[in-house]
Amino acid sequence: MAAGWVAAAVLATATGVAGIAVIGRGLSGPTGELMSAEDIERALATAPTPASATPSAQPSATPAGEKLYQSPGGVVIARCDGDIAVITSWTPANGYRFREVDNERGREAEVSFERDEQRVDVEVTCPAGQPVFTLDTD
Repeated sequence: MAAGWVAAAVLATATGVAGIAVIGRGLSGPTGELMSAEDIERALATAPTPASATPSAQPSATPAGEKLYQSPGGVVIARCDGDIAVITSWTPANGYRFREVDNERGREAEVSFERDEQRVDVEVTCPAGQPVFTLDTD
C-alpha cells in the first residue's frame, strides 16, 4: 500500500515539474531567460518601424467628416460641429502615454501625449468647418 502512495507522489511531482517547464518556456525568451524591463525597452528601441507606422504631419480623410492626424505622440481623429472642434478618438504612439484630452475649450480641442520629459500637444480648430491640426512639442 505504501508503494502505491510513493508512486502517486512521484507521478504528481513529475507532472508538476513538466507543467512548470511548459509554462516557463512561454514566459521566457528564446534562450530561456526572462527579459527585464530594460531589455524590453532596448529591444523595442532597436526594432525596425514598419513604413506604414511612421508618423507624418499630414492629415488624411476618414469617413463621416472626420480627419485623422498622425503626430510623433500618437494618432488623433477629430471632426467639426460647425466651427466647434471635437476630438473623437486618440491613440498614443509606441512609448508614449495619453495625458489628457480637452474637448471643453469652446471652439478648439486638444489632446496631449507624453513620454519621459517630452510632451506632444495636438490642437484642433475648425476655421472653415474642417478640422485643422496644430502640433506643439515640449
